[in-house]
Amino acid sequence: MKKIVWKNKSNNQLCITIPTGSSIREGDIVEVKRASIKKIAYSGVAADLFHYGHLNSIQFAKSISDYNIVGVLTDKAVEEYRAKPIANLQERKSIISSLNCVDRVMVQDSRDPTENLKKIHEEFPNAEIILVHGSDLSYVHGSEYISQIGGKVVQHPYYGRLSTYKIITELIENKDKLKDVIHFESLIKGEVKIDKEYQKGNKVIISTKADTLAALKPLLTKSRIENMFVFSVSDWKNKKDELLKKIKEEFRPFKIAVRSSAVNEDTLDSSMAGYFATELNVGSADSKETEAAVRKVIGSYKHKSSENSFNQVLVQQQTENIAMSGVALTRSLEKNSPYYVVNYDNSTGKSDTVTKGVESRTLKISRFADASSLPGNMQNLLAAVKEIESIIPNIGLDIEFAVNGKSEVIIFQVRPLTTSHKYETDDSEVKSRIDLLKGRFAELSARKPHLAGKRTILADMPDWNPAEIIGDNPNYLDYSLYDYLITDSAWHEARTVLLGNKPYIDVRNTFNSFVPAALSQKLREKLVDFYLDKLEKNPDMQDKVEFEVLFTCYDMAFGERAEELSKPGFAREDIEELKQALIKLTNSLVVHSKESIKEDLKFLKDMEANRERTRKNSAHYNSVEDMLRNAKFLLDDCRKKGTVEAGICGKNNTEKPRAPECD
Repeated sequence: MKKIVWKNKSNNQLCITIPTGSSIREGDIVEVKRASIKKIAYSGVAADLFHYGHLNSIQFAKSISDYNIVGVLTDKAVEEYRAKPIANLQERKSIISSLNCVDRVMVQDSRDPTENLKKIHEEFPNAEIILVHGSDLSYVHGSEYISQIGGKVVQHPYYGRLSTYKIITELIENKDKLKDVIHFESLIKGEVKIDKEYQKGNKVIISTKADTLAALKPLLTKSRIENMFVFSVSDWKNKKDELLKKIKEEFRPFKIAVRSSAVNEDTLDSSMAGYFATELNVGSADSKETEAAVRKVIGSYKHKSSENSFNQVLVQQQTENIAMSGVALTRSLEKNSPYYVVNYDNSTGKSDTVTKGVESRTLKISRFADASSLPGNMQNLLAAVKEIESIIPNIGLDIEFAVNGKSEVIIFQVRPLTTSHKYETDDSEVKSRIDLLKGRFAELSARKPHLAGKRTILADMPDWNPAEIIGDNPNYLDYSLYDYLITDSAWHEARTVLLGNKPYIDVRNTFNSFVPAALSQKLREKLVDFYLDKLEKNPDMQDKVEFEVLFTCYDMAFGERAEELSKPGFAREDIEELKQALIKLTNSLVVHSKESIKEDLKFLKDMEANRERTRKNSAHYNSVEDMLRNAKFLLDDCRKKGTVEAGICGKNNTEKPRAPECD
């Protein structure tokens, strides 16, 4: 007799029901054996907006297996391919755990289930693992691993009547009956204002690309929107020839762009930039070419399971002579911080490289910064973005743009910024922090009586390269150890500065340490200022200042390199003084190098002996104070005999003297 073990939810005890009429009586001893599991089904789900289609697929997985495991994707895993789930992980897990057709629930940390599949295979090495996925997927994550272990990949029957997209579409089509929906274009027209309910995330904002641009077009003075012609998929089905004729009349002889404008393209919770097709450089005079482009755009709706008769097609005159294009965000995407974030391409002359994910540049501009120092194109762009913000206030925006050769800003799309409403940021607190950091930088840049150089530069790669050693955002222990061992008392002047939890090297201090002691104070000043100016003009040199910015020793390339000193006003006597000081320094390094290396090795052996002695004594530590005392001893020993000597040795190696001329 086989019976299924079930859980009593009132007390979480596992039970077996024995039917009436069985020969088993109260008091009998029953041996329970676990049935051998031969087939295990695994499927990964988001389980957000859970519907009958999801249930159908999980039940199918159960029907082909002895043991059905479902992986519920974390928020981060879901965001690899769509917007963050509405329900949190615990809520979604609870839904799946309550299903009788599910034997086990696992958390899936990535879109790829391979790590979970490995754990299952390790636990059930003799079972066949069946990876179940939707029939609408072209690539199945985890299929390579399943193939390696001799498992199977099976598609479950796709339930066509329901999908997440179709549910959203149904809501959109009935939006006028819903009281908590805001039309994005109504914000532009001033019909609706963003209120506290929106800021709490209790209202939904929807629009299409075309509707938004049409509402904005007559209001813009700092930018412009290309001429546009809009029609729906339903219009195309019913009067295609009439539409093609109008497009030809409207845009001939210019090239046109045929772009998507789907009903679900510009929602508050999902950015679908680059998701649907856009056809560029289409000949408006050629109706066949135009028809083919429109079909590709409409076909992309079907390909992305986003068919809807309300979807639109947006036709615009093609923007020519593009100097820069990209996407400008009015808040940071990660934490809704008060920065304009511009992802741009100023090299290809194309309008869609950024939205297609092609590598681009990024510029972050504080909302409190003076824009006058920006390049001309960026100044014009920022003015255009601020104008759009004034038209649509109190909401983060995602703006697709181009700047042409005449420095005119052209707007391709404006949509609510995905996720900006999910984080509360106190802009005044950020501004206050920035002002404090600016004041700190002004202090660091002030004249120092014992240092050459009128100012300083902060960088994260020269010298003891904090970017590599402790990273961009170190914890305080990492930074304090780095500062204590390396850049503070190990040298005459502290070189590391922590601004906004990011470590920087005070470059003026570093450059002073490389100036030969034999130079006059006047020439020291001149030389350090020259180094700082050169690095400012060539920031890409910051990780190789010893080779490309500084004169650290005398070698056969000195004469050629010294030519650049004549332009900033170094006299012939100055160059000769520098040459002789470098020869003296280089000779000293070469002559005393063996002694220096012997001393370094002696210090190294001393440190090893001290460390070994401390390790042996650690068994007798009686208190935390003893441990800290010995840790402090080792740190001081390292700073005295390790850091300084390593720095000297490193400088000797960095300077790489080549055939020096000896006096």
